[in-house]
Amino acid sequence: PTLDFVLEVRDETGTTTVVAYAAPLATLGLEGQAITVVASGFLTPENNSNGAEFGLFVATVDGGELVELPVFTSTNEFEEISAFNFYPNPAQDQINLNYEIRNAGEVSVEIYNLVGAKVYENYLGRQMSGFNNQEINVSDLTEGIYLMRLTVNNSPLTKKIVISR
Repeated sequence: PTLDFVLEVRDETGTTTVVAYAAPLATLGLEGQAITVVASGFLTPENNSNGAEFGLFVATVDGGELVELPVFTSTNEFEEISAFNFYPNPAQDQINLNYEIRNAGEVSVEIYNLVGAKVYENYLGRQMSGFNNQEINVSDLTEGIYLMRLTVNNSPLTKKIVISR
């Protein structure tokens, strides 16, 4: 069925997930279309002559460039971010971002379109533990569905946002 999936890459034993990727097939509107998922690169590039980093890529029947799938992050995996919410969703020009972090640290926000291109980036600097608020101007983004990634001390958490005008 055409749903949003999470694809896990596991070690040779099949018991340990090494990395997981979001495959938002329903969100991308791929109903009834055939796709091919290609794995390429190295999990540890420094051990392989600094080759390309590992990733999963989608090829559609329409051809064109491969679409890189974003790394999936789950709230259960991270101890740095206690809460991550934003409003309104759908948004028009501004998003109010609210988050709680457990430990003081470096914070950044990125927004990606559904083909994996970064369309917004804001380094928020070092922030204290506790609740934090940030306004984000999204007036330059076109209508559509995006993924917002909040990163605290190199621990990212991603959520879907909608821009509607």
